[in-house]
Amino acid sequence: MTSRDKKLKQKINTYREKQYQRYLSWYAQNAKLAQNNLIAAFVVVVICTLALVLFPGPMDQMSFLQYSFDPTNAIRLGLAASILLALYSMFTSFRQRTRCLAIKSQLLAAFSQFHEGDKDDAGAVNEAAFHAFTARVDAIMAAANPEVVIAVELDNQKNDKSSQA
Repeated sequence: MTSRDKKLKQKINTYREKQYQRYLSWYAQNAKLAQNNLIAAFVVVVICTLALVLFPGPMDQMSFLQYSFDPTNAIRLGLAASILLALYSMFTSFRQRTRCLAIKSQLLAAFSQFHEGDKDDAGAVNEAAFHAFTARVDAIMAAANPEVVIAVELDNQKNDKSSQA
């Protein structure tokens, strides 16, 4: 293998490792976003519950459920609907956060396992370890979310074009 081939191979390996770092940062950002959504939905539930409890209006169940033009009933029904929607949002945000953190931990495990055994005695990159690493990360990403793979690859192409310009 010539020095030019080695440099090209090293450039490809560096590019792929940067791509995997982008996967990792994407899932970390999404986990943080889901956590923020979870907190916001919780705040909405608390505020709407307090408003529903403290808002003066008819307290019997029949007048609460019947359709009328009474603004207090409409406001109370709106608050109840807001609570249900916020609870649903909390549930989906929690699921998304849990999923993102699980994928992030799998990616971190792949990175740490690769970095532990990536160099041989001479200090060169172990090619078999790198191929095992890329196969593992590609399998994690393909199973987790194929849209992310496409989005990151498009982002990589955009970044490459801007860096070349």
